[in-house]
Amino acid sequence: MADADFGANAWGPLAESAAVRALRGALAEGRCPHALLISGPEGIGKRRLALMLARGLVCEREPAERPCLDCRACERVGRRLHADVELVEPGGLCDVSDHDHPRSADIRICQVRRLERICSLTPFESPTRAIIIDPADRITGEASDAFLKTLEEPPAGVHFILLSAREARLSETVRSRCRALSLSPPGAAAAADWLSEHGAERYPQPEQRLELANISRGRLGWLEQALADGDPLEVRGSQIAQLRSLSTAPAAERLSTAEQLGGRGPGGAAALRDIDFLLSAWADWFRDLWLASAGLPERATHRWRLDDVRKDAARYSEDDICAFLRTLQETRELLRRGANPRLALEVLLLRLPRPSETPAA
Repeated sequence: MADADFGANAWGPLAESAAVRALRGALAEGRCPHALLISGPEGIGKRRLALMLARGLVCEREPAERPCLDCRACERVGRRLHADVELVEPGGLCDVSDHDHPRSADIRICQVRRLERICSLTPFESPTRAIIIDPADRITGEASDAFLKTLEEPPAGVHFILLSAREARLSETVRSRCRALSLSPPGAAAAADWLSEHGAERYPQPEQRLELANISRGRLGWLEQALADGDPLEVRGSQIAQLRSLSTAPAAERLSTAEQLGGRGPGGAAALRDIDFLLSAWADWFRDLWLASAGLPERATHRWRLDDVRKDAARYSEDDICAFLRTLQETRELLRRGANPRLALEVLLLRLPRPSETPAA
């Protein structure tokens, strides 16, 4: 997924939240902590915020609440070319010549060793160096232990920005050495208001905007990025169509799909995010079927597709719907714990209930 363009409101939709205002003030006053932990749900805009802070730290203009976005340093950070702004993520670079782990879902100790070496060097383009670690909760235990000394005693001018959607998975020793900044989604109602201002031309129907707001769960960062990437309603429609097709497919086709989605190996972090994104859509759909079967369609996520929700709900028993929702939840948790994606998806799709030929009475 490409990054949304930095515009006039470069801090993003959460620019006026208390947390981001505090960060902007710290930047303007030159008192950014040497280690900052930004936590919040997936898609809330943590990486964008980290990149803006990194820009502010290396910006060639006078300190202000936001980087200028026009100087050479700001431009190079935006293009991921600045020598003193490092992004550490699963499958990234290390100094071991025979290591090739682009499919790794973890940040490994060899990457931390490289990070230690980089931090010991004098910054090349700027007086300040910014290290973004995303997601920090994917640092292995061994790597976390190795990282502690650098985190405790960072060289002058080095700032660490750790990002996490699962803060509790970070070791207490790492968390205690960081200034915490917690981001909370403003909610679906706020997302609907935001869409009325920024998406009304693309989505003139209120039901469309409401569905988008529900899908986003108030994560304005995700919503802004999804709109920049294309049509999130079209993407969601494709995900639901795939699920509905698989529900009537034979076992062989289900297993083939699991192999295509999960690959033959453990999969990298980007692949796991894509799978979780898909399973989240499927969970939303089956939750809507449960709501419709319980007589609560007005609470459905997919308000733009209520006719299909009602049609599908009538072809499943409530027990089948609830059982598959539990399986979806279990599968997502297994994948987060490092389970083999292909095997986990095989089990999931084999448990996908088959709709009845005729609606239930």
